[in-house]
Amino acid sequence: MRNTLKSESPPKLLIIDDDEMVTDFIKDVAKEMNFLVDCVNDYESVIATLKAFSPDTIFLDLRLSGYDGIEVLHLLAEIGCQAKIFLISGIDRMTLNSASEVGKQHNLNIAGVVSKPVLIEDIEQALGNEQTYLSRFTSPDFQAVLGEGEFQLTYMPRISTEAPSPAALSAVEVKVHWISAKNLEQPLATIKPKLLEANLLTTFSRQLIDKALETCKSWLDKGLYIGIVINLEKEITLDHTLPGHLISAANKWGISPAHVTINVSKEIAMTGNPEVLDLFTRLRIKGFNLSVETSGADSVELDRLVHLPINEFKLEPDIIASLDYDIEAEFNVSTLVSLANKLGLSTCADGVYNKNSFLFICGCGCTAAQGAYVSRPLTHSQVEKFSIDKRISDDLQTLLLPL
Repeated sequence: MRNTLKSESPPKLLIIDDDEMVTDFIKDVAKEMNFLVDCVNDYESVIATLKAFSPDTIFLDLRLSGYDGIEVLHLLAEIGCQAKIFLISGIDRMTLNSASEVGKQHNLNIAGVVSKPVLIEDIEQALGNEQTYLSRFTSPDFQAVLGEGEFQLTYMPRISTEAPSPAALSAVEVKVHWISAKNLEQPLATIKPKLLEANLLTTFSRQLIDKALETCKSWLDKGLYIGIVINLEKEITLDHTLPGHLISAANKWGISPAHVTINVSKEIAMTGNPEVLDLFTRLRIKGFNLSVETSGADSVELDRLVHLPINEFKLEPDIIASLDYDIEAEFNVSTLVSLANKLGLSTCADGVYNKNSFLFICGCGCTAAQGAYVSRPLTHSQVEKFSIDKRISDDLQTLLLPL
């Protein structure tokens, strides 16, 4: 469990193996997991590379030309190496485990053993724990208030329901929980009062934005054009520095504001507070998308919303859940989507949990959908798999063909 705020640099992996085919294979997999990677193919270069590269994790082959891995372990122990070490070799498992014990006796951080031939799954499993830097953040200030632990981000996939790319992943909505040292999960709503009392909600929101955009950048670097949706807590809507911070964060990670959607509740939008209108207008001028939650059931609410500088209606889960049994809900959703289409606004149905509600929102012209029927919240690496898994996309496109 990390106890301090993780630096912006991705984790580093050093591969010590004299077989370049193996090092190239591991390097390719690790880079796909957003690791910085360096390789050593001979014993004499180990020390110099360690000092220059400062790896977080080491993959060490126990058989090097002219040397064995135990000699390398002795060398690592002498210099006080703190990196996680995974031992890899084609020797028998018992000898591999014995080498692991030797490393532990020398106070090295032996994190596991991997038998050759090395599989992609082995590498992903070994390095998976190091990927949490893209999903988690904390600081001593948060831990002073909330106890030992860290915030963990997951991402709710949102798919397009219109041509030319029906069922394609278009964006993800950021979800956040606090994970305690005992691995207990608390939603933001339960700990927000403590953050407010300690005047940490603004700090939290800024770090959340930064972490979400860092993750978004990792997808863009892989050619995955996945938008990011960030929920804005109502308590910081009067923070006049927020638009400037959003621009700074977007510039830091090289992300266009058009790639980012800020989602706000209808309670915020309906206040009539001039400062809220100021915030909305500034966000739109700077190029961010702005989404407001609504059920479409209140004509006064709709009249207020259509006069705000927003570009999306987000249909609330309660109204979507009612589609199976409430004809009034069907009318409200159809009317809201029709109104949005006339105004040139997009619509996203939240809380789509079955095939019938999915087909209904598609049939009435809603432009996007999210919910249990599409996917549960995913980790950042699971989002990547979801994005490229054609089986998921093809299944949903099959449903959309008659529409």
